Amino acid sequence: YVRDRERWSGPVEYSPTELAFLGATASAMIQRETKGHYPAPMAALEVMGEAAMVDLETALQMEAKGMANLFGSPINAALINVFFLTDRNKKDSGIEGEPIQPRSIASVGVIGSGIMGGGIAAANLKRGLPVVITDVNADALGVGVQKIIEEVAYNRHTKKPDAERAIEFSSKLNPTHVDSEIAACDLVIEAIIEKPDVKRDLYSRLEPQMKPDAILASNTSTIPITKLAEGRQRPEQFVGIHFFNPVRRMQLVEVIRGERTSDATVATAVAYAKQIGKMPIVVNDGPGFLVNRLLFPYMNESLALLCDGASIKQVDRAAKAFGMPMGPIELYDMVGLDTAMMAGRTMWEAFPELIYSSPLLPAIVKTGRLGQKNGRGFFS
Repeated sequence: YVRDRERWSGPVEYSPTELAFLGATASAMIQRETKGHYPAPMAALEVMGEAAMVDLETALQMEAKGMANLFGSPINAALINVFFLTDRNKKDSGIEGEPIQPRSIASVGVIGSGIMGGGIAAANLKRGLPVVITDVNADALGVGVQKIIEEVAYNRHTKKPDAERAIEFSSKLNPTHVDSEIAACDLVIEAIIEKPDVKRDLYSRLEPQMKPDAILASNTSTIPITKLAEGRQRPEQFVGIHFFNPVRRMQLVEVIRGERTSDATVATAVAYAKQIGKMPIVVNDGPGFLVNRLLFPYMNESLALLCDGASIKQVDRAAKAFGMPMGPIELYDMVGLDTAMMAGRTMWEAFPELIYSSPLLPAIVKTGRLGQKNGRGFFS
């Protein structure tokens, strides 16, 4: 062990050419992953390259100097802040004052088998929760179930769905058109079209069949929860649980408290989100809630730029150069142009004096271009 330790702590026997090749390869890989926005990986690579052929003490001094150059920078401070906020979120129950024991969620009903409903169902199955799923369209339900099974059965090693996993998860997924089977779940999440009247009609039909202590939730992205809770038998057990697309990758979940949502319901929604591996934040009610309230001006401005003559490539390239994982136009296609249009309408109606209503999105949707969901949007 001592002999190996001495060998490992000594200089690496590489030629300058070999080190240059390794450095260039690693640098390209880091640049591809970070887009130049995270200096630490590149600084670590520089230290490794410079310290590879010197003694241990000199190498440690180089490492300390490299660390000192990074410490206290705006990026360093921001990342430390994110770390502590994330850590605090893990311990946050979502309510203030005396702790409340959340209800146990052992089964979940999902209404809507589209991109969001399917993603929500898959997230639950991966964490062992049985799911009952329904859709008004039988064909859509069949397609949705197939995509759910493909996602949960995916094997990272073989890079394709695994038959054994598919069989295992299929036993926990119940596609149905029977309301009573959905209503028997501990938590029912609605993920249908962003139209308040359609949602309320669904609630009125389903709520009388639900268990007295069951929670009814909406995955709406912009419609105020208090507005959707109007006419509910148990408004204190109605809450917003807003997942983000794609559900399999996005950890964040907004738990939206309506005016009459109880602390027990909020605490249960927060605990449930953590149960399926998500990061919940509790927000008060209002058009757009938190994330879309912040995101909407950015997205709307991208449409204004297109109307002013900018190209899609220019807009998306500028956003990604700034640090966004994808451009706003690409994001429109992923979310769905019809979904974005209806969410935008909610924001326009709430803040008509503040928000410019772009004619571009309605015009594109009118031609049948809905984005990735039908293969035709801003991109084809």
